[in-house]
Amino acid sequence: MSAVISQLSSLNEGQVSEAPALAMIELCSIAQGVVACDAALKRAQVKVEWARVYNPGKYVILLRGGEEEVAEALKAARLSAGEFEVDSLLLPHPHRQLNRALNRDALPTGLNAEELALDPPALGILECYSLCATLRAADAGCKESSVSLLTLRLDPSLGGKGCLLWSGTLDEVEAAQHRGRSAAGAFLYHAQLIPRPHPELSLQLATAYPSPLPPVSP
Repeated sequence: MSAVISQLSSLNEGQVSEAPALAMIELCSIAQGVVACDAALKRAQVKVEWARVYNPGKYVILLRGGEEEVAEALKAARLSAGEFEVDSLLLPHPHRQLNRALNRDALPTGLNAEELALDPPALGILECYSLCATLRAADAGCKESSVSLLTLRLDPSLGGKGCLLWSGTLDEVEAAQHRGRSAAGAFLYHAQLIPRPHPELSLQLATAYPSPLPPVSP
């Protein structure tokens, strides 16, 4: 378990990632999503990390690359999306914890509060209507305070919503919650803070990212 605590501690070294910029766009049309992805690739040299169908009928594209290239690609995707755009996101300098989560660098699953040895323990949970809002909230909260991002769930089983869970001292989690809620804006669905979770509280969500999904064809 010391390895888990060491891994949690290492998440907080530094504040902002040196990794390339990232962008995301969500559309309420699968067909238009494919067109938007094509437009992004034609506009600039970026990498499509994934383009997936999310229930209920969303098409979500995650882009990575240089700051200027990603900005241009996102601009083209948004122009192509038009009225079908649900939400979009551009992060020139994503926090390193966000990059770790998106790179699927996961913590062990099935932990409980006692196994995480939170001292003093506090957990914050944010649930958002859009995946873009979830990333905005995660990035903003991690930059605001020294919380550890335990969960970043963007998988299709959440019905188009996103969820995150972070831990730290009560003051740290409160600060991250406040900043995350603000960043999520109108897309915030629900937020909760547990000052001292029971040791037997199951943290089955304590995985940074679900298993990679194969590319989805409409």
